[in-house]
This record gives sequence, C-alpha cells and structure tokens, in this order.
Amino acid sequence: MPLAVFQEPVYIRQAAAIIQINPCNTKGYGYASDNSYTRIKDVSLSYSFSKAMLDKLKLGSQTCYVSGRNLYTFTKWIGWDPEHNYSFRGSGDWTNNYPITRQVVFGMNVTLR
Repeated sequence: MPLAVFQEPVYIRQAAAIIQINPCNTKGYGYASDNSYTRIKDVSLSYSFSKAMLDKLKLGSQTCYVSGRNLYTFTKWIGWDPEHNYSFRGSGDWTNNYPITRQVVFGMNVTLR
C-alpha cells in the first residue's frame, strides 16, 4: 500500500513595490535640484608702462597682461558643472563626469626702438 504524501498548500504573496522610473535617465537623486550659478568666465588685466619708464629701459613700448578663463563658479550644485546636469560627482559614470578646465595665461608685449 503506497504511503500518502501530504503537501502544505503554497500561498503566493504579492505586494506592491515603490519604484522610481526616471525617463530622463539622469544620475543622482532623481529629484529636481537647483542648478543656478554665477561663473567668472573670462577676465583680462593689462598694464602699459609709462613713457618715462620706457625711456629709462630704452624700449618703444611694453605691456604686461594676465588672462583667465573659467576661474570660479559660485553654485550650490553638487555636480562638476551646472550647465551639464546629466551626471553627479562620484556617480561612477566617468564618460561625462569631468570638471571644466581653468586656464591662466601671463604675457608681455615688448616693442624695441
């Protein structure tokens, strides 16, 4: 006589889950954030020496200058660049996660007599 096999009834429990669907495919928190900013983009300073100084140095003219680009960005944005909000610092996506470059140039223009 075969033994009767008793099985417990199987109950499938389904529960609703809260998920985030991000149609813009942005990284980070997924919430709207303030990316307003003020940027010191281009600054140039130059100085032309006086005629008296040029006569002492026996030069026709002399101008010294310094120029800077992307010197500083004032913002509360957590990413590298508020103009590009598609990746956040530390998101692990290094294909577009880089800061803007800062450039400083010093120079002198001299004209001999």
